[in-house]
Amino acid sequence: AAPCNVWFFNASAESNMRIKPGFAGHGFTAAVLHAPPLPSNKNVISRAMLRGLDRLLQMKPISRVLMATAQRMVQADERKLNMNLTRWHTYEVIWESRSTRFLVDGHEVLRSAVSPRGPLGFVAWIDNYKAVAVNGQYQFGYVPCPHEQWLEMNLLVGAR
Repeated sequence: AAPCNVWFFNASAESNMRIKPGFAGHGFTAAVLHAPPLPSNKNVISRAMLRGLDRLLQMKPISRVLMATAQRMVQADERKLNMNLTRWHTYEVIWESRSTRFLVDGHEVLRSAVSPRGPLGFVAWIDNYKAVAVNGQYQFGYVPCPHEQWLEMNLLVGAR
């Protein structure tokens, strides 16, 4: 499936995961992403074709064209948030059919007309992974973490 996300996301300074030109690519953000659906017919996209696409993405001139095309097809919105992440905060996502709103401690930090079609799942994690997409070239790796980290949450899910 094509990527569709409604999330608060924090990428390390070593990461550069720009969804669209002008987006931060790292740091703590409120972001929403809706990519058009991929063809579901197994005869249209096979594993071999996906492996071939992966090989094409490793070729800089072709990769740049493919990534620029993909970025034009994706609907996305993002706002970088500057806040103390070691303090408790209340995060809210209000995901509706025609808009998505993000609130931190009751204050709206992003209102977007981008709203992915459902269903979406809930994911929460903390890791030290980095991803970099520069000129269509992807690089992956780990960032050393010399201190303990944790994620603590109380989750309330419901309709307004």
